[in-house]
Amino acid sequence: MITYNTKKKKYGVEEKVAVVWNKRKNPVSLDEEKPFPDKIDVTGERFVYFIDDKTFKLVKDADVPVDTPIYNEWIKKYIDGAKKIEIEWFPASAKGIKMLKAKLDGLPVTYPSFSADVIYDKMLKATHDYVRKNIFPANSNSDND
Repeated sequence: MITYNTKKKKYGVEEKVAVVWNKRKNPVSLDEEKPFPDKIDVTGERFVYFIDDKTFKLVKDADVPVDTPIYNEWIKKYIDGAKKIEIEWFPASAKGIKMLKAKLDGLPVTYPSFSADVIYDKMLKATHDYVRKNIFPANSNSDND
């Protein structure tokens, strides 16, 4: 876990870890030996947590899962009073790089989005135009498409 020491004004790494087990994604453990611990999941949210933090009294063993209320108690001591930081994400693509550059340059970041139907129609038209011009060039002057 990365923490910030306000007195030293430095970030640091602490050996405190929480791992989540999501029953919807993994009905059995990753080693496929244990079923999801429904008895631990008293909230019925289908999430349990493994917390490795020796300073947290509600967890005796990092190999024993806990339910969401106990996880919330644990995380609260690290995030209580912290300001939420909104992180803007861009796709890892050429379009995403253009969006990020526009954002950094102070330009509006707006790109048209197309539905699958619009993209399909554009591809169909491009294919039709190619066939008409390259396969049947004699008919390319015809308006009867």
